[in-house]
Amino acid sequence: MQPGYAREAGTLKQKLELVSGRYSCGDLLFDDSDPLSLSEVLVQKLSLTWESQIEKGYYNNTERSLKLQDICVHCGEMEESGSTGTFLLGQDQLEQRCLTGGYKCLPICVDCIEMKHEVVMGGKKNEVKAREERARQSR
Repeated sequence: MQPGYAREAGTLKQKLELVSGRYSCGDLLFDDSDPLSLSEVLVQKLSLTWESQIEKGYYNNTERSLKLQDICVHCGEMEESGSTGTFLLGQDQLEQRCLTGGYKCLPICVDCIEMKHEVVMGGKKNEVKAREERARQSR
């Protein structure tokens, strides 16, 4: 554990409890003059709104020890525990529906697909998978 990490985590928890119920989208949790020095530990992005996509950095990567539950890239909805896994579409489900174009994609919920939100793709295109999807679509 990094030195001071437990102290900063406790400080962040206190700060979040302090603003709980009074926070509005776009508000600052702390400013650079904050006596708790959270601005040295965390970054706040002011340009994000409730309409912004979930940042790609949220999604699990192999180098990070903190693993987070997948959520829809557009609305933030998550699969309910014990559900059949049909609401939130991950890579496998998107490939089955021929929606990846051969790319790795971020999770998206069925509601956002129905509202015509785009599937967020990233990384390098896998031409083999793209051809397989096109072949399945033409059947």
